[in-house]
Amino acid sequence: MSSASGIEHVATVSCPSGILLILDGAQAWMWSHDRPPLLPAWSGIAEIANSALDLVIRGPDALVAGQAFDRSTHPLYLFDQPRDDLPALELAFDNLVRERKLNASLEVLAERISHRRRVELALVMSGGAGAVEFHRVPAVAVGSVPDDRVFPIFGEWMPSGPDDGRWRRVWIELREGAVASTRRIGEVYIDEARFMAVDADALAAWDDLNTWDGKADIVFWGRDAALVARDIGANPVDDGVGAEVFGWTDLPLQEALGLTRRIDAIHTGEHRFAFDFRPHTHHWQVMRDVRATMTQSGVLDLAGARLCMFMTTWGDGVFPVEVDLDVRRQILRVRIEVGCDETVNTQRAFE
Repeated sequence: MSSASGIEHVATVSCPSGILLILDGAQAWMWSHDRPPLLPAWSGIAEIANSALDLVIRGPDALVAGQAFDRSTHPLYLFDQPRDDLPALELAFDNLVRERKLNASLEVLAERISHRRRVELALVMSGGAGAVEFHRVPAVAVGSVPDDRVFPIFGEWMPSGPDDGRWRRVWIELREGAVASTRRIGEVYIDEARFMAVDADALAAWDDLNTWDGKADIVFWGRDAALVARDIGANPVDDGVGAEVFGWTDLPLQEALGLTRRIDAIHTGEHRFAFDFRPHTHHWQVMRDVRATMTQSGVLDLAGARLCMFMTTWGDGVFPVEVDLDVRRQILRVRIEVGCDETVNTQRAFE
């Protein structure tokens, strides 16, 4: 799967706002941008998420206290804290400042902080590139990105062996120059095996909940997929994954929902297979390319910017992100160390 040189051109991305985000692409639907950070009522975690609180640490020793408390990616703010956890949180903070003789207090904010505002707070605190949270999902933000060009994304494959066909690292080239230093800016938590690199303002236009043409696809695969396909009249589908896949494409949404319920009922029985319900959303559009390319990557032009989705090739995990800087502290590249030692060790333990 890997090239002879070990390096591949993965895709491209642009950043008209000058701020680049790297996040879990499957969780992008939770991004509320400049609106209150609320989830739709049908979400399984909406009740907890929508009643959560944002808190701020104030006082002369606020920064020292926040760094010592270490409960958030931002030392002065605690985002998305469950309301029921507040008494224990306040007690732990009070104990900390009393023991260390610090002059700081923990206060509940009257209004929640929007995700876009959290990006600005993160960039100010981190010196231009750092971690940002949305619904307790860590991502990273990079500021001062050139806004007038398209950036190449490259990937380096792991060496031949048990991890052949997986990324060792993936990076975005922002500028040319000699590397004078490297800094780790945070981690990206991935729950469904895919990264998104996207302009911070273009993400506001991302819609993973509504179909653009009122249609959807249904696909299923696995041990008993052929048997299920025969029983319910599904056809083979070219899904670009190399496995035997069955289902339907371009179905009217209501018809697709009915079939999904039927397949779900079969899925809970004795048959063993996996299935996807894929409404024609932005996510579906970009994932068509991801599934069809050797680099497992795709791009989508959205709100005047180009975003990129690409698979981790390791599944889910926590992946460190670093930036390479020149002597003037300009960021030359943003690098995701996908196949780091922790990832490899986790894979070996899983196997």
